[in-house]
Amino acid sequence: MANSAAAKPESAGQAPAFLDPDKEAHAFIKAHKQALQKKWSLKSMNPLFDAVDLAFFLTALGRKSDAAEICDLIAESVSFSGNYNIWSPVGYAICLRARLLRSAGKAGEADAALAPVIAKPMVLTPPQAQMDKDLAALPAALDKALAASAKKAACQTAARKLYTVSWYLEFAHAKVPGFAGVAIDPLEALWREGLGKLAARLDS
Repeated sequence: MANSAAAKPESAGQAPAFLDPDKEAHAFIKAHKQALQKKWSLKSMNPLFDAVDLAFFLTALGRKSDAAEICDLIAESVSFSGNYNIWSPVGYAICLRARLLRSAGKAGEADAALAPVIAKPMVLTPPQAQMDKDLAALPAALDKALAASAKKAACQTAARKLYTVSWYLEFAHAKVPGFAGVAIDPLEALWREGLGKLAARLDS
């Protein structure tokens, strides 16, 4: 835990062009980009999680190429070197990138994209009983998150529930040991439904 993940120096400090708020028309996304631009770092946990949130928001809004750009930058810039505070958001970015590839009919590329987190999972594989409990609770947890009165908190919490959906789905699709018990079809339906509900809240 003492070591930090390694970030490429050319992308570690300067905010990427996709965070330019002046080029963003969506009011909520614009505000999120503006805040993230000011604290951008590939070496700090909170900005990384905020960047992954942004990628999930953009996915929900149908802006998959924009989401993929964020995930690719994170995955290509940060490698595992012992700090799970850093590796956790990176891992979820990798899972979302795999989701986007798989949804585009590129299952082989999706499986290949998952290689870093299959080799070094960002979260320990839960026992089947815990996984079943998580999966059963996800629909209600997602609805509860989206019903919160504060829009920013609602969208962030909902996105992070969808982190779990993408992680479980991608590891199940890739046949990672320990994920054989995941029922893919209902979870795929929850993914689609969750994105739709998140999009509605983002646009509200």
